[in-house]
Amino acid sequence: MQARDTITPQPTRPAVVVDLIGDLDAVMGSLLAEMLDKLGGDGGRDIFISTKHVVRSNSDGLATLEAARAAMRSSGCAVALHAGSRKMRTALAVARIGCEDRVPRPRGVRALMIAHHALQTQTSPDSPQSARLG
Repeated sequence: MQARDTITPQPTRPAVVVDLIGDLDAVMGSLLAEMLDKLGGDGGRDIFISTKHVVRSNSDGLATLEAARAAMRSSGCAVALHAGSRKMRTALAVARIGCEDRVPRPRGVRALMIAHHALQTQTSPDSPQSARLG
């Protein structure tokens, strides 16, 4: 069983909601790590990360996400991760990253978004790299 990070919003602690949008890969993971590093300077902050709008993820993205979460926890921040979809819950479970089924959205908190869509190359129908199904 995975440990869950449950945060009860505290009115005395500043809170931030970070919505991840698009592809959770190494690029988005490094953007998230950079943002969290700036936010968590003094610790003492509640951070809610939502992957509700993540359409694809890979092992690099999941690894950087977990490393960023661990760094924030060690600086004294409380960090909760919301999976958002069955697909993300499965990916997080396979990577053994604990998540919440639902993350509260306290009113009056700072909300940030990180959007990244990986560039996908187009292959021609005749190229050996393209596969046809059906």
